[in-house]
Amino acid sequence: MRLIATLLAPALVCGLGAGCSLNAMTGNMMADYSVKHVVPHVFETGDVDMACKLGVSMGPFLLSFGRVTTPPDRSGIVTMLAAGMCAEADAREAELDQLRALKGGRAAEAQDARVREHRAHEVAAARYQQAYQRFVRVFGEPGGECRPIAKEDELLYLVGLTGGLLSVFHDRAAGGALGVPLDMPRKLAVGAACLDNERFWGVPKALQAAVWASVLGTAPAGAGDPFVVLRQSARLGQEKGLRLAGAFQAQMAANAGKSDELRSAIREHAAAVRGKPALEAYRTLDRYATMLVEHESDKLWTQATGHRTPVGSFGTFPEDETRPAEETKDDKLLEGLE
Repeated sequence: MRLIATLLAPALVCGLGAGCSLNAMTGNMMADYSVKHVVPHVFETGDVDMACKLGVSMGPFLLSFGRVTTPPDRSGIVTMLAAGMCAEADAREAELDQLRALKGGRAAEAQDARVREHRAHEVAAARYQQAYQRFVRVFGEPGGECRPIAKEDELLYLVGLTGGLLSVFHDRAAGGALGVPLDMPRKLAVGAACLDNERFWGVPKALQAAVWASVLGTAPAGAGDPFVVLRQSARLGQEKGLRLAGAFQAQMAANAGKSDELRSAIREHAAAVRGKPALEAYRTLDRYATMLVEHESDKLWTQATGHRTPVGSFGTFPEDETRPAEETKDDKLLEGLE
């Protein structure tokens, strides 16, 4: 009875002429509940697919309350970031389809997969950019002096910056279809300096170094080699059990064509995943990071063999002399099928 009274009290107040609406009340409650309970729960599950589909399915409903009350920008940051992960996953699969088709000499199929990848990157960029725009409405645009950030809001701030960086990467992959502002990466790098790098698993410095490595002229004087910073940040994340910095390291190495750096990043990430469980409260973020590194591994395997990383072989490569028993078992299953 006490719970029912608590839920009905705001509606009764609205009905007595307080100037509010039931729709607005519901929207505010939904936004507050999402930030306090849905987001922490989703971060704990370790299920990236479920998280992204929650963003896609519930995002429009939750964000529609912005038509009747204060826009739910805080919850919208995470919702749109999660939705972007679905489109990003589509882009990854299309890229592997393209590599397999090229390996098999199927030019038309490869071209079709390239188009699908381009379109998925565009959708991902749009969703990540929406997450960033809501971040700006909550925290202000980064790039200047650091504004005070409440301790409980710092993770949300980091998520918003990450959404901004991902929007830049995916817009580039889509040929600039979204027109993400060219000065955004520099602002993101400056904003990342407002967070404690040690507390947030090396991600703030990894984000900065990713910008420095991918956009010429953005590194401040004395910043050093961005790949040294990425390696240091990745190892900090591996020690703490949240390895998002390692994903930035692998992606930047792949983009720069640094083959040895990429293989080292994949090996170290795979060893860290086997050696230390993810932080319980952030298993979904850690699993997302591992999926990004697995994709870089899958590309190497697909280019060499026509298939993605075999089961049990994450952290090894086709040219390695010793191959895991699970991989050999899989090969035997395929004997005689060609």
